[in-house]
Amino acid sequence: MLEYIYPNWEKEYSHNVKLSILLGVDSFSLSIVNFRNVILAYHQYDWSSENNTLEDVLLLSNEIKNDALFNAAYQSFSYQVIPSIFSFLPPRLFSKENLNTYFEHLSPKEGNVAARFGVLPEMDLAIIYKLNYFQENLSRNLYPESLPVPFFNKILPFLRDLELYDTHIFCRISKKSLLIFVFRDNFFQFANQFNCNQLTDFQYYIMLVCAQFQLNPILETIYIWGECDDENEVVIKLKSLFSRVKLLNAQLVISSDAKTRIVSESKVLDHLI
Repeated sequence: MLEYIYPNWEKEYSHNVKLSILLGVDSFSLSIVNFRNVILAYHQYDWSSENNTLEDVLLLSNEIKNDALFNAAYQSFSYQVIPSIFSFLPPRLFSKENLNTYFEHLSPKEGNVAARFGVLPEMDLAIIYKLNYFQENLSRNLYPESLPVPFFNKILPFLRDLELYDTHIFCRISKKSLLIFVFRDNFFQFANQFNCNQLTDFQYYIMLVCAQFQLNPILETIYIWGECDDENEVVIKLKSLFSRVKLLNAQLVISSDAKTRIVSESKVLDHLI
């Protein structure tokens, strides 16, 4: 477990703090956020594709259930998920009756998991998605009566509202996965997720998307968040490829007088927006 704790966080424990949970494709993280939108405590649990049996799910589920942050009572609570498989289409072309049909052309194939959908009116998008086997079963064990909300509901408006004109590429970096978004003049153009087992995989998929959108890395800024401190080998490689590598932060949503910083904003961006 990865842990960051503000030493006096319990003194700020009150009705003004909230619990934020993010279920990723290979991680589960939870954080305590105060009324200034500053992280007071953060825990992250990881798993690998090699350890994804039901027994592995139950072991991690029991560990999380014993977590003090998870067990505390919070009046405010948010639960987001990064789906394993997803796609977008205009709401006018979406039909619930065709939900399973849409997934016939998507990969990887995830068996024994539910097909789900959502609508994001402010982006004029319908989202279809599935969790992977580990996510589906972990969520059922931890919150059998609650469905997590796709994290696209928050991250897409956030990226759009950065008001960066021309075409820009945004990347969320995890240990074994990569999410890439492309916006052109504040309009959403592209999103996809890639499994990455080595450094060259991250490089390949980013360069592939750049070529698709005719972006020349040596002239471009790439915006990143997630597992992306300065010592990360992916970040080091990107700095050699792009004109500029910029870590996304949450200054748009954090009070200007907030001082506490126990963990990089780029690492916990999804918990703050």
